[in-house]
Formats: sequence, C-alpha cells, structure tokens
Amino acid sequence: MGNFFSILKGLLGLGPSDPTANLAPTEAFQRLKSGNPHQLVDVRSGEENKQNRIAGSRHIPLQELGKRVPELDPNKPVLLYCQSGARSGMALRMLKGAGFSQAAHIRGGLSAWRFSNLPVESSR
Repeated sequence: MGNFFSILKGLLGLGPSDPTANLAPTEAFQRLKSGNPHQLVDVRSGEENKQNRIAGSRHIPLQELGKRVPELDPNKPVLLYCQSGARSGMALRMLKGAGFSQAAHIRGGLSAWRFSNLPVESSR
C-alpha cells in the first residue's frame, strides 16, 4: 500500500518524502548558480522541451530515463524538472532507487520556475 501512495504523490506533483530532494525553484536556481556542477535533466516530452527549457538542461524524457540512466554520473548532483513536478518526482524515485544519492527535483516544475520569474530559454 505504501508504494501506491508514493505513486499517487508523484502523480499529484507532491514529490518525494525526502524534503532535501524536493527543492523550491529559487533554491534550485541558487544551487545551479553555486559553482557546484549539477546535471540538470528535463524529463518532459520532446515537444515541451522544444517550446522552452531551463538553460543548460539535458533532455531525457521520463519514458526513456530507465534505459538512459547510464548517461548520468551517480557521483554528481542531479536536478530534475518537468512541467508540474509530477514526472520529475517519479524520475527522482527512479534515480534514488538506482543509487543516485544526490538527486533532487524542482517542486512545481517549470511552471513554478516561471512563476518565480527565473530565466527560461524559449524557441518562440
């Protein structure tokens, strides 16, 4: 039953139960600017990524993450995002399960990032 609630929390965008892995957009932005290199990963669809993204992010759609985990370094911090935080919460659980102890995601996703007036690259 616990797994059911974990999945439900992810679908609702509530993120993981580890508060250190559930970052507010401004906290995520500060981490990215801190000089400690992060692997920033956009787990949204290809169409969403083409419309706009956080500068410097790598695009790995959620449905491809399982097979593309080897592209990421488990010894470096990983910061995940999607549109609302739901998919990145699921991706975070996948990475934590694969041994990525320094993984986190942006609470509220790109929507919250934009609402916080943080910079976004746009193709429009």
